[in-house]
Amino acid sequence: MRLHTDGSNVVLLTPSVRLIWRKSGRHTQEELPANAEVSDYDRSGLLCLTPRTQQDFSARLAAAGAIAADAINEEEVAAIIIGEDGAFLVRGPVNMEGDWPSVIDVGAVEPSRISWPAGLIWKKGDKSMYDMAKEHGNGIPDTIVPTLACNAFGTAVASCGSGTILVVRPESRLPDFAFQIPSQEEASIHALATKEGVLVTVIVDGQDSAYLHVSEEGKILGHRAAQSAAPALVLERGFLIYDDESSSLELVDNKLKTLTTLACPFSVIETASAHDGASFVVCDAEQLLRAHVDAKGKLVIVENIEYGKTAGKKSAGEQAAIDANWDPEKVHGKAAVGFAAGISPVPWTASAGKDFELVMQARSAGGRGKGIAIAIGGDAIKNCEFAAVEIDGARAELTKDAKGVYSAEFPNIDLVEGLAIPLSPKPKNDAQKHAAALYLAETHLELKVFGTAKKAGADLMSVTISALKSDSPPLKWMRPLTIS
Repeated sequence: MRLHTDGSNVVLLTPSVRLIWRKSGRHTQEELPANAEVSDYDRSGLLCLTPRTQQDFSARLAAAGAIAADAINEEEVAAIIIGEDGAFLVRGPVNMEGDWPSVIDVGAVEPSRISWPAGLIWKKGDKSMYDMAKEHGNGIPDTIVPTLACNAFGTAVASCGSGTILVVRPESRLPDFAFQIPSQEEASIHALATKEGVLVTVIVDGQDSAYLHVSEEGKILGHRAAQSAAPALVLERGFLIYDDESSSLELVDNKLKTLTTLACPFSVIETASAHDGASFVVCDAEQLLRAHVDAKGKLVIVENIEYGKTAGKKSAGEQAAIDANWDPEKVHGKAAVGFAAGISPVPWTASAGKDFELVMQARSAGGRGKGIAIAIGGDAIKNCEFAAVEIDGARAELTKDAKGVYSAEFPNIDLVEGLAIPLSPKPKNDAQKHAAALYLAETHLELKVFGTAKKAGADLMSVTISALKSDSPPLKWMRPLTIS
């Protein structure tokens, strides 16, 4: 399982499904091809989304041969790629040709061994503590998939194949420090760079676990034993750890001393935090918990989602309609996109020489479908450069054809069954009006178009939105884009 959040939207990748919870309230679920070799407890597959816009680099990195990856910012990634001569940490814009700005041979790293705390997972004096390093070498071996994570303090790579952990600071060209800890075949090791050094989580056979905060010089600043832990997180106000024995999430300081705790209703398997470190998500194989650290430094639950039981579950709008004894007419047949209902469009304006963001609303106006195509043209394009478009938090880069028309596709956006407009029957009471508002909102799509205005003008801009794999008429907008 792999998890990602930007603070509002959440993406969860499991071996069988990819789920997305969006701040707009539109949740999508994409079934993945069956793979009998992995389980829900595996951290298998790539999930590399940018911190703010959630641009997805996963498929491109997998095609480039990456076995582990994470986004550094909106344009750059860090990835472990296996080459003919071993394992390499590459950093920079996604590159399919192999010409990366930064390439580090992580197999050649020679880490120092830290003084492992006595009695922490392994017994003091156990001669087998470093057998994995003897078998696979001291660096990051190319025989076992490592973990990799990026944050504001740098890129951290950890391998259970050798016990090696290394950190590369944001502006560095080589590893700034590397340590080796005990490991074994059943272990998983996760690392996150911190201001002082690196935060390490060790989980052996899903049971015996440990958290360590190690300085750049190799001094252990704090350590904690845990029962069935989950990867620790670096948050704005401290570190987040989980201990299954106490069934609680703990916010701790840099010495791993408890600041506050929060009871967790399930055993955490996977964790992720937003780039700003203010909010985070944790999950197991059936539930997902969204939470944040409030102004007083307390851990606060935002939402608890039982995603393992979502199949066949009615949406909030559908359930509200049932409760209000209101059965609105649906639109069946072909998938289609139409104008938003009950929402007045905002003017499209921009300033010369500056980036802009244009917001527009549409809705699913036909039967169920999957996928949306966007095309942008008109005289306004001569005064602009369009970069990307976003739908309900999912982002795609716009490409420009020979005629100057920009286009993008979103193959995984779900089009829900639309409602007949005007609503029939008409809502009669407050409960039905509330249900209508919820139900209709679930059919709406929010689009954001990003670009740069080159010079002043007031020309018409056309936007065409169509449902993929459907021959229904597309939604066509033709409105002025005013650049002052």
